[in-house]
Amino acid sequence: MSWRGPAFSMILIGLVYWGVRPLFVAALTLELYLVGLIVCSFLTGVATAWWQASNADYTCGNCAHIFDISVPRHLVGQNWFGRVRTKCPSCEQTTMCTPSPKESPTSDETAGT
Repeated sequence: MSWRGPAFSMILIGLVYWGVRPLFVAALTLELYLVGLIVCSFLTGVATAWWQASNADYTCGNCAHIFDISVPRHLVGQNWFGRVRTKCPSCEQTTMCTPSPKESPTSDETAGT
């Protein structure tokens, strides 16, 4: 899932709500409503990118190296149906990287450190 999907969905929902609920929207000015909609959309996009960065590792499509991606890389990278086009730190190639769940350390690894 891309961070853009939830962010643009928030804008679409807000615009539909504007058309459906004129009594609520009449209490707000147009400028205040649009600023609130943009802020909510931005926060939703950043929260989604943070969630993806903290819950998934990515596998390089070229060398199969598994690595993690930071939140800024999620925000500026090309996201296509959950895959991210980014540079692999191992082979230095820019490819579409597929997500995989982050591996949690086993009890042996945590006990040894």
